[in-house]
Amino acid sequence: VNSYPTVRGFTAIGTGGDDFVQAMVIAVESVLQKPIPE
Repeated sequence: VNSYPTVRGFTAIGTGGDDFVQAMVIAVESVLQKPIPE
């Protein structure tokens, strides 16, 4: 069973824009343990 730490870095939610996109990218990368292409 794989367990992933919950990411709690979404202070940008609600503001939209690049900050939100970047937060989502970081969250996904932290789960996948690899970078995702833009």
